[in-house]
Amino acid sequence: MLHQNYLFNPDGADLRLQATGKLVLPSWLTRLRMIVPRGLCTFHRIRCTGVPQLKLRSFARLQAQALSPFVTHGCAAVRQGAWLHLWIWDSALESEFALKHRTAGNFSVLPQSLYARTAPDGVTANSHAGSKGVEWLLWKDKLLQDSLWFRQAPSQEEWSTLLVNAPELTGLGWPTTVPINNKSIQAAAAQPWARNLVPRAGGQISLNWNSFVPALLSVASLGLLGWSASLFSQKVSYEQAIASLTQNQEQRLAELEPLQQSRQQAQRVIDWVRTAQALLPTQTTHELISDLAPVITRQGLVVREIDLNPPTVQATLTAPGGGSPRLTAVLGALESRPYIYDARFVDVTGVSGFKFSWRLREPVAPATTAGEAP
Repeated sequence: MLHQNYLFNPDGADLRLQATGKLVLPSWLTRLRMIVPRGLCTFHRIRCTGVPQLKLRSFARLQAQALSPFVTHGCAAVRQGAWLHLWIWDSALESEFALKHRTAGNFSVLPQSLYARTAPDGVTANSHAGSKGVEWLLWKDKLLQDSLWFRQAPSQEEWSTLLVNAPELTGLGWPTTVPINNKSIQAAAAQPWARNLVPRAGGQISLNWNSFVPALLSVASLGLLGWSASLFSQKVSYEQAIASLTQNQEQRLAELEPLQQSRQQAQRVIDWVRTAQALLPTQTTHELISDLAPVITRQGLVVREIDLNPPTVQATLTAPGGGSPRLTAVLGALESRPYIYDARFVDVTGVSGFKFSWRLREPVAPATTAGEAP
């Protein structure tokens, strides 16, 4: 998708391979790639067990230099499992490709074998209408086992003769019968199935700055425009959220207004009660007994003893006639007085004595408002 792939044609114009991706990018954002036909490459399968990953690139270049039949060569190496697959071609093809496309050498090169469709097991054919011959690829568990190229697909007799002359092919897993007929040849794919370990030195990405700078400015302008639109939409959404919160707050304040008025009325009642309590006169001992005398005498009681320890008062009442007074009436009379609280019956003394206890309520000062002296 990011490359312009051209299948090299030594006899004429190179064939442009169509990309499988849906996104088509302009030429100044894509990289030129040369696809070398399998018929112009030599293929080697080399065991690389024990070679560290960091040294695999140097190992591949040394193997290509040792196996190359050309004075100067280009190569592509792919590691799969314990094997290194190596394709080697004449570097003069790269120079011819650069002249055709008027490039200074800033392009990458891959063999056509890497554009074949992988298969879990079996043999697949890789060919294209613009390339000569056909390539057969042997696969096992989606790993490449071997590659063979023919000017034309062999017959059963030619295939049997090949297996007799090259018995190592049977050991690699090639079938004894012709695996593929001419009608099942697949077209080249647009994306490689493996990465080249040894890319060419002059294959760096080159950009046409005369076209790239205006395009970059256009992209930057679009990016700023999109960013501004995003900020504006965020601003509008924030304003809407603030307006909604303000409206909700006003609604809540309107709902709380009756509660606030009720609270103020309750506070005024409390202040009135405190003021009324403050206006109650302080009861003396004589006034206290005089106030309680009608209740006490009505129950046939007399005060035998009284102990004043403000605010607590304890009194012992006796029934001289030996009657049975209603003690609850005495307690009710005590609790009904606004200046008395915590009235209780304490104990029975002697035969006819009853001991009570209560507390005198202290006068409360009137409630003051802010700014007024207490």
